[in-house]
Amino acid sequence: MPGNRKPTKKYNPHRRAHQYKEFERKRLNELQNAQMAKTLREFGAFTVSERVKLKLPPHESFVAMRNGQGTHNDWLTLLVRVQTGLEIAKTLHYDKEVLQDFEAGVVFTMAVRHRAYQFHPPVWTITVDEAQQISLCLNATDELQDVTENEKRLDILWESLKRVDERTKQFV
Repeated sequence: MPGNRKPTKKYNPHRRAHQYKEFERKRLNELQNAQMAKTLREFGAFTVSERVKLKLPPHESFVAMRNGQGTHNDWLTLLVRVQTGLEIAKTLHYDKEVLQDFEAGVVFTMAVRHRAYQFHPPVWTITVDEAQQISLCLNATDELQDVTENEKRLDILWESLKRVDERTKQFV
C-alpha cells in the first residue's frame, strides 16, 4: 500500500512563534493585573496629598473639555470617573436620586462623544448643561471615593472599567 504522497514541508522553527507570543502576552498581562491588584491591596491607605493627586486628572480633563481643548483621552477619563461614581453609589446602596444623577452624567458624557465625531477632526467640547451635570458627578465621586475602603474601591474600579469597555465597544 502506498504511503502518503504529500510533499513534506521544510522544518520552520518560527512557524507557530506568533501563537506562542500571543499566549505569552496574554499570560503576562494576566500576571501583571494580578500583581497590581495584590500590590494595591497590600499598599494600604493613601496619604492626603496622594488622594488629592489621584483626584486631579479627571478635573483637569474636565477643564480642558470645557475650554474646547479636550481630546479623546480626556473624554475617556471623564467617562471612567463618572462610571466609577455610579458603581460606588450602586455598591453602597445610595438613593435613587443619586443613582439617577450619575446615570444622567454617564448619558451626558456619552452625548459628548456622539457630538464630537460629527465633525472632522473631532471637536471635544461640552455644553453648559453637560458641564454642570458632569461637574456634579466628579465632585460626588470624589466624596464617595473617600468613604469607600481600598479593597472595595479596587473591585468597584474593575467593574467600572468593564462597563466603560462595553460602552466604548459599540463605537469601534
